[in-house]
Amino acid sequence: MEDFSPAVIDLPGLDAARASLRPFARKFDLRTQPDAVRVALAGEGEARRSEPAPLPDGLSPIGQPPAPRSGEILALMVTRNEALRLPAALQHLRALGVDRTILVDNRSSDDTREIAARDPSVHLIDAPGSYAGSNFGVDWTNALLDRYARGHWVLVVDADELLVFPGSDQAGLRPLCAHLDAIGSEALPTVLLDCFPEQPLRDLDFASGDDLLAVAPWFERPGIAAGAERALPLPPGIRRPA
Repeated sequence: MEDFSPAVIDLPGLDAARASLRPFARKFDLRTQPDAVRVALAGEGEARRSEPAPLPDGLSPIGQPPAPRSGEILALMVTRNEALRLPAALQHLRALGVDRTILVDNRSSDDTREIAARDPSVHLIDAPGSYAGSNFGVDWTNALLDRYARGHWVLVVDADELLVFPGSDQAGLRPLCAHLDAIGSEALPTVLLDCFPEQPLRDLDFASGDDLLAVAPWFERPGIAAGAERALPLPPGIRRPA
């Protein structure tokens, strides 16, 4: 771990993760570890194990544990004191067509758990351990994917991350996942855009339950490649600065 971020997976790390026969979520870096990215996207050597491993670090469901039905689309979110943003995040997931959300709470001291408990599609998981000690939530995520999400498409997001794509405001995730299944994909690469409001943050009037995308629709042009911003369709509800 460096600079308070999860370690980037390399080729030996990818091999070790696959040898464990558990689903895993880690950060990849095309610039520093291109071979790991290539092999991961190729989907070579994927294996399955009959039984999930025990949950680590005291992770335990609060209330009914997740029991996804076949074909359900899941979301998994690790949170701590996200009461301000959580209602908008859950509403966005429902609008996309997520059937149930596994919400890991690292002992919030605000209303995060109360907000989650009011949503019947949310399964709350208590995480009493150290967030940094869990590889910044990655170990928790991997264990819960292994226990509850085998055979499902899962959107792994933070409370301030909203997935948008062409047609997401109309068709949602289900046809997208069906397309990914049809072409044999195991994951969907995405571009992360840092969005911000028009006015300074000190002047921003934002309350729990407000629409995140409506209050912060602006973003800098992505520096993927020259002219890349012209090739990327603009997601619904997001505007480019003049």
